Amino acid sequence: ATVEDYDAGEGSFVLPTVKDKKEGKGATEAEGSPESRVVQISFNREMVDPDTDMFCEIIFLVDTSGSMSGGRMEQTKATLQIFLASLPTNCLFNIVAFSKQYRKLFPSSRQYDDNTMKAAERFVDGMQARGGTNILNPLGDILRSKPKEGYPRQVFLLTDGEVRNTDLIVNMAAEHAHTTRVFTFGIGSGASVALCKGIARKSRGTCEMVRDTDKITDQVMRSICAALQPPLCNTKVDWGDIASQSKKFEQVPRITPPVYPGRQFVYALVVSR
Repeated sequence: ATVEDYDAGEGSFVLPTVKDKKEGKGATEAEGSPESRVVQISFNREMVDPDTDMFCEIIFLVDTSGSMSGGRMEQTKATLQIFLASLPTNCLFNIVAFSKQYRKLFPSSRQYDDNTMKAAERFVDGMQARGGTNILNPLGDILRSKPKEGYPRQVFLLTDGEVRNTDLIVNMAAEHAHTTRVFTFGIGSGASVALCKGIARKSRGTCEMVRDTDKITDQVMRSICAALQPPLCNTKVDWGDIASQSKKFEQVPRITPPVYPGRQFVYALVVSR
């Protein structure tokens, strides 16, 4: 067990600090201090083979703004076709294309079968690059919708641009990380690393920056392999005497998200001041 402070905004643990009255600088609290104590448990699962029969919801959020015109749009369409051909048989899926506005393939995610696959292929073929870039609204629409029970939700974001509200988008992804993982693909040299990596890190997804089109198939398959790792759901921690002997405490996170292989997950019991 480790005594640390939990920074809810950053979603991470830091050594507790107090201000030095003489110097005005931060100083580390002594272990065992009654101030802001945290007991944390790190849980690791090893990677396993992808579950191609996995029950899950997969949503593709695709940038079709004007900057995607030409080769980038064609590259994105080819990438989507690889994704669609690799979906697990038991999944629900949807495609959301966005520029300044956004439109959906289906009003809500549907079962993956021959008919929905053909509809998806037609939707992708008809994509055209035009307009500005507004990621916040379509991503927010997805994240605020309630996931179907038993179908862990994964979002694949494909974009080439930068936006002015990067922090707002990243923080929104972090707020919904207990229900949705976001896997990001930055298309081309102009894609924002801060946006793509920030979203993926905060939501427990992965990020691929696509610079070389010859390697895109390998990058797609890496993301699919990560997305199709079977999760442990509805996990609980028995804190025993630690909780029962504390006057006030809180488990972080309060609602435990699915725990995926290849990722470290930290449970914490926060004993308030």
